Amino acid sequence: KNSRIKVSIRKAAESFGGRVVVLAKIALLQGAWFLIVLKSVYFRPLLTLIFCLFILSLNYVLFKPRVSKKKYVLFSLLFTCAGAVLDGGLIAFDIVKSSSYSLTYLGLWPIFVCYYDDIFKKFLNVKSVYLGLLGGAGGAMAYWSCLQLNALSSSNELVLLGATFAYWFIFFPGSLHMYHETSLWGKFLDKTILFSFDKTGFNRH
Repeated sequence: KNSRIKVSIRKAAESFGGRVVVLAKIALLQGAWFLIVLKSVYFRPLLTLIFCLFILSLNYVLFKPRVSKKKYVLFSLLFTCAGAVLDGGLIAFDIVKSSSYSLTYLGLWPIFVCYYDDIFKKFLNVKSVYLGLLGGAGGAMAYWSCLQLNALSSSNELVLLGATFAYWFIFFPGSLHMYHETSLWGKFLDKTILFSFDKTGFNRH
């Protein structure tokens, strides 16, 4: 009986310790977000790149994501490209004023990969539409926060928030299932036909 109590206490302590570590990680990543947003005028793109590489490397060493280094780097690059597409589109349509935008903001995108393993993995069983709503709300809130901090200027804030919501509504569930290679992502690849008959399709079937 005493051994069972000790085991229960140890498990509870490990669970509590794990939650504390995750909360500390979220605090660190949020701190990095505020640092880039508020101090971007003082940063050169190269300095931001070094800072992002440091955060990504620290996350990989300390939290050991269950993906290969190659995939980890690939997704960091894909997220940066995704950010360039969204931000570039917002600037091209003059929704975001180019004079208020800094290239250092792209550094926010690869850092977001750090959430995908031990934090967002818990959302894999949530329906995609709810994941979309969560991602859309989070994405819109991030850009709204930049507006409130005077880090961005917009010609139409409502359009900006609507565009970022729509983008993240699709991007978040898609990238999450893609990162973890779930059955849902496999079904999507099959429907594209192109990836249904290649080596990856053979492995899925």
